[in-house]
Order: sequence, then structure tokens, then C-alpha cells
Amino acid sequence: MSIVQFLGRTALTLFFPISCVGCGRYSDTSRADNTNPDDSAAWLCAACRERILPSRSTCIVCGEPAPTDRTCYACTADTPIAGVVHVGPYRNPVLQSAIKRLKFNAIRALAGPLGDLLARQILAAGLLPATLVPVPLHPRRERERGYNQARLLAVNVGNVLQLPVTNFLTRTRASSPQTSIIESPRARRRNVARVFAPRSTGAPMPERIILIDDVLTTGATLSEAAAVLQAEGSSEVWGAVVARG
Repeated sequence: MSIVQFLGRTALTLFFPISCVGCGRYSDTSRADNTNPDDSAAWLCAACRERILPSRSTCIVCGEPAPTDRTCYACTADTPIAGVVHVGPYRNPVLQSAIKRLKFNAIRALAGPLGDLLARQILAAGLLPATLVPVPLHPRRERERGYNQARLLAVNVGNVLQLPVTNFLTRTRASSPQTSIIESPRARRRNVARVFAPRSTGAPMPERIILIDDVLTTGATLSEAAAVLQAEGSSEVWGAVVARG
């Protein structure tokens, strides 16, 4: 690093320090760069990460306890999702703040600590080896946002676990955000019906795929994406999300 670069970074650190999205504590060494992976840990400090306690794992269909994160045997015919791992509940204020800042405030560096937390859950569930597939945004929405938060998470998880990330899916239409559909789970399923299509990559379809997304509520989006991947030849599709609603 040159003296000019050093002085520039020092000035940025002094005038634009990072504050943790959980507790608001300022970092002494990092500047407010929304994308710099070197500063990612400062956006969600170690103490706040410890405050994110996991919630009980439940079946994606019936909601009954699922100690191994798997879809319960009675519901396997009702969903293509083999199971779901997650970091914590969406009601956790630290986790909710981090997800919102990543998704709506363009703090892309938060994909680092969130991806690290998600990687730990995938490892603990014994899902390796696998290929990571981010849930895609519609191209227009991704252009408006400037990035796909699910892909940022997938890349960080892949870096931690040394797993490949492949875009096997494309989004064929811009459905309404699932958070805006409040009528019923059935309405959410209709909203994402046939919204995904296979994307040709030239790579063989992996036996085990882990779909990566930020939040799961009813599971309609993951189930729709998993159905396409199964139809293309994947025999086991899991979901891995930062938070469950």
C-alpha cells in the first residue's frame, strides 16, 4: 500500500467509520465501504453474531419439529425440498436488521458474515459435497438493485466451504415480492408458480443441490425452484436460508 493509499484509507476511517448493524458500535479500523469484503466483519460484530440464536428446525410443509432439518417423512410427497437449514428466526432483531441492510440498503459486505453463519449450518447438517444454486431475481429487478443478494450469499458460502456456485436457474417473469402477498400461503404459491426455468450452463446437473436465499416464510419460492431442478435431474435439493419467518 502506498503512502497516498494509506492516508486515504485513514481519512475514510476517521470520517466514515462503520457501525455494526446490530448494536451500532463503531469500528476503529474500517471505513464505511458497502462492498469491501475486508470490512465485512465490522458491519456485524462478533458480539452481535453471538446474539443470533438458532430457532427450532421444522418441516417446511407441516411445521412439525424436524430435528435433522429434513422434511418429515409424511410430507415428502408434498414438496421437492429435502430439508431446510437456517441461521436463525427472522424475528431476531440483529438478523432482521442485517438482512434488510443487505437487501435494501446495498450493504453488500454483510453477505460476508451472514454467509459465514450460513456455511456453519450447512456444515453442521452434513450436506457436503453439494453445489450451491442462488435463487435468481428477475433480470429487471436485479438491474434495479444492482446485485442479487442470494448470489452474494452463495458466493460467500462457497468460499468458506469450497463449494461450487452455479446459476442453474433463471427467472422468467417478475413476480410480486412475496412479502407483499399477505392473503394466504396458497396466494404465495400462485405468485411464484412457473416463475423459474432451467438455465443452460454446460455443466452436468449435480446429484445434491443447495438452494441459497435470504428469507423463508412459507417455502413457496424454494419449492418452485427445487421442482425445476429435480425435473432437470437433481435427486436431492435442499434449502439454506439466513432466516426463517
